[in-house]
Formats: sequence, structure tokens, C-alpha cells
Amino acid sequence: MRFVLKIIVLVFFWEKHMKSYQVVENGKPLIEKELEKPKASGKSILLKTVSCGICHSDVHIHDGFFELGGDDKLPISLREPLTMGHEVYGEVVEIGEDVKKHQVGRKICCLSMDWLW
Repeated sequence: MRFVLKIIVLVFFWEKHMKSYQVVENGKPLIEKELEKPKASGKSILLKTVSCGICHSDVHIHDGFFELGGDDKLPISLREPLTMGHEVYGEVVEIGEDVKKHQVGRKICCLSMDWLW
């Protein structure tokens, strides 16, 4: 099955801005950023994040490598800055003109991994 619905994830949002916590350098503390709020269009939806899980893949990407056992490590190139977390529960706050399945106000869980591509 092809995934055609693009989900834009927010940590918090206001009228024109959102707050995000980003990795700006491997292994360093996350930095709080205020960013312009994206617009939903086409087949995309905009979510206000209620909760977001961080999995072990996120930890490896933050660290900059996957441990392969022993002293072996597989380096990971990071497109910085990066907002981590791809296991999201949130409320739909905006929908694109081609979205048929979701409505504003609906609460959904989603698996969003745009940072992997």
C-alpha cells in the first residue's frame, strides 16, 4: 500500500508559529526553536501534537551512529536541524483540499517518518 497522506507534525502551535525541539548537532542537547507554522495543502494534514513517542532509532540518530556490537558503529548522516519523534498522537487542526478521510478536530495516532527519506 502506498502512503499518500503527508502528515505535518507540530509540538505546540500558535496562530502563525510553532515550537519544536531540534537536534542541531549529534550527541548535543536539543535546542528549542520557534518556527513558522506550515500550511496544509493537497493531501496533507496539520497535527497539533498531544503526545509523541521517542524510539531507539531516534536515540541512535541523535547520537550519530548505530551500535553494531563490540566497538563497531555505523555512522549516520544527519540533516540538521532535525525534529525527532515519529510516533505521534495529535489533533487535526488543518486539512488540505484533497483530504477526504480526516476532519478538523479529529484525534489520530500516526507513524510519520519523513526524516528517514
